[in-house]
Amino acid sequence: MKNIIITIDTECDKSVDWSNSEPISFFGIHVGVKTRLQPLFEKYNIKPVYFISYEVMCNRESVDYFKDLHQRNKCELGTHLHFEYINAKFENIQGKHCDGIQSELSLDDERIYLDILTDKFKECFEFSPVSFRAGRFGISKNTASLLSDLGYKIDSSITPGIHWKYDSNNDYLDFTGCSRDLYFVDEEKGLKFEGNSKLLEVPITTIPKKSFKNLLKRLIGRGLDIDWLRPMIISTEDAYNLINNDLKNTLPLVVMFHNMEVVPKLSPYVTSESESLSYLSFLEKLFIKCKKHNIKSVTFNEFYDEFKK
Repeated sequence: MKNIIITIDTECDKSVDWSNSEPISFFGIHVGVKTRLQPLFEKYNIKPVYFISYEVMCNRESVDYFKDLHQRNKCELGTHLHFEYINAKFENIQGKHCDGIQSELSLDDERIYLDILTDKFKECFEFSPVSFRAGRFGISKNTASLLSDLGYKIDSSITPGIHWKYDSNNDYLDFTGCSRDLYFVDEEKGLKFEGNSKLLEVPITTIPKKSFKNLLKRLIGRGLDIDWLRPMIISTEDAYNLINNDLKNTLPLVVMFHNMEVVPKLSPYVTSESESLSYLSFLEKLFIKCKKHNIKSVTFNEFYDEFKK
């Protein structure tokens, strides 16, 4: 059976330029998730994966809400690392961009941040996380071994075909050579490489755009323009085409977005209630399409257990 995995990077509120809200707030959870996303998920029997960032774990109301959701088997909870939030006072990060990527960290610093994030998750939710996504997809060559040491089973940080151009020239932010295939990773080489560990890489669903421009880029060996299965990034028609072309493929469809994107002015994507309705309409049409083609919603943990069989 074809599967779909809905993943939400779950963070504090942002603004139209992606800077943190001022003061730090969580309307993207208490409105975005609680009253807009989760009711839609439950309407279509969708079990999302919420990748929880550290600052969310510092908000008692958010923790209580997600803890209840998980206990009722309505979702999976994983971790999401933006290291600037670790042990930070909210007044020191409000209004600021958290643009750091963990690939720029030393091995010791990355280990410390991942340890703190994981321990905080255990403290809040009273179980160990099994799934992880790096903030800004910024994995390092050490991330695989560090996640394995902490008992994680799944990473979903890779966006095949995309070269993320940050301030750093780190090669590990270049995913243009990565395929959509699932694989157990090589702990020594890193998450981009297949090996024999127990850590499974499940990339986010991306696909080259069908265009004359991409045809020319193929001929001259340039990087291709990429569509990915994400609201406000791909049209409903292109999403349908992606699904139709992918039905015989055994790979899961992995959808990614942020929780605050469905609330106006908490991200660059939605600036009005009408745009919020359009965003939610895209998701609903996607779920209807999946139901029509018997595509089942699963969590990473559920998928991992089936994949190992």
